[in-house]
Amino acid sequence: MVRVARALFPGLPPRPSQISPFGLQVDMRRGDRVMDDDCTIFVRNQEDGVVPASGVVVIADDTDGVQFTQAEQGGAGELYYSSDEFGQPEGVIVTPQVPGYWVTHAEDACDGSTVICPEIDRPGEAGWWHRLLEDHAVDPQRGAGIRIGIVDSGFAPQAGLEHVRFLSRPGERHDEQPRGPFWRHGEVVCRVIGDRAAPACCAPIAPGADLLFASASFTRRTLRHKRFLFPAALEPCELDLDPTHVADAVSRMVLEERVHLINLSLGTFDELPDETGLAEAIELAWSEGVLVVCAAGNEPYDRAAFPAVRDDCVGVGAIGRRGWGPPEGLGRFSEALSEEDGEVHGEAIFYSPLSAYGDGVDVVGPGVSILVAREGRPAFDVTGTSFAAPIVTGLLAVDLAGDEAYLAMPADARRAAHARQRLADLCIRTGVDEEWEGHGLPWLCDTRP
Repeated sequence: MVRVARALFPGLPPRPSQISPFGLQVDMRRGDRVMDDDCTIFVRNQEDGVVPASGVVVIADDTDGVQFTQAEQGGAGELYYSSDEFGQPEGVIVTPQVPGYWVTHAEDACDGSTVICPEIDRPGEAGWWHRLLEDHAVDPQRGAGIRIGIVDSGFAPQAGLEHVRFLSRPGERHDEQPRGPFWRHGEVVCRVIGDRAAPACCAPIAPGADLLFASASFTRRTLRHKRFLFPAALEPCELDLDPTHVADAVSRMVLEERVHLINLSLGTFDELPDETGLAEAIELAWSEGVLVVCAAGNEPYDRAAFPAVRDDCVGVGAIGRRGWGPPEGLGRFSEALSEEDGEVHGEAIFYSPLSAYGDGVDVVGPGVSILVAREGRPAFDVTGTSFAAPIVTGLLAVDLAGDEAYLAMPADARRAAHARQRLADLCIRTGVDEEWEGHGLPWLCDTRP
């Protein structure tokens, strides 16, 4: 079991010197496998059909906040956990492994209980985060002329992402076929910025931008620094990232591909050894006019993870909108745990209780129950700073695409500084403490409230 406290209880155990993609539905580490599973939870849809899912059991603790423990997957639509070891749970968070259903929180997690996952059915309704685009939302070419690099876990390109250019390492082959129906971390980051087949509720932020993708996933043959890897607890092991691959990809995107922005939805809360080369690669990016936008991390620490915490990066924390999604959705559970509230243009928002805050958090972005599509249909809702970061990256790309002064600048540190300052100028205050939200929330409008 791992204890994930509320933001008011930040004294969490240190991370190992490893790096991981951020953005798990609940960021946690797997404890010892429960061998004596004696409680079964059934996962169904509204028509009583089986929904394959993973699950996290939620246990309240008055001293340490909220605890989570991984449930074991059994047969299709069945989750197991041991009540003897963990006591009576407060609830369970269920993550459907197939498209079309909301991540669901159920208060009743007793033996034999059934969790109903509501369907995602909002194809014609824009998400609340799309309001940040203002008039740009009607332009299908928004972001055109800006080159965005993304380094993340590998995936197979599918509908809506045909324009993404994959950069391969020598001898590497990216996935040609999807590995099951569940979303891939790198795939979702790309879809948030540029899914050209998505319906209105999942519309990309910068569909006109040029996207370049590099996988930092590893194989036994390519792995160089095994002890620096961070295992993603709720995802298959192939989502682990090698920081040396991240560094190599950043350098290539800067020197060979001449990108304007790089999105890194990954990091570590511990110091990363210099031998990985990632710090040097980020310094190179800044010197060549490339701004690196990073996820702040999905633990309520009072500082952002590396590399988001660096002065030459933009660290992005996550916020949500109160009342968004179904009553049983993860978004509603997150808002109930949040201790920081704000308001933007009359809409109540909250700071994600699983987001880092404080030092290194420069801005915030929507990162709770964000909808993404698959094959042109609403498919998944995702939560984490991993998905707040590409929303911010996309918003900045849309703005810079119309900034003639920026486009005319030489590729040096002054251009990176201009982009960073422009992002700060776009931000509005939400009412959340400045220590938590940095400059605030980017909003592409001429009038600030």
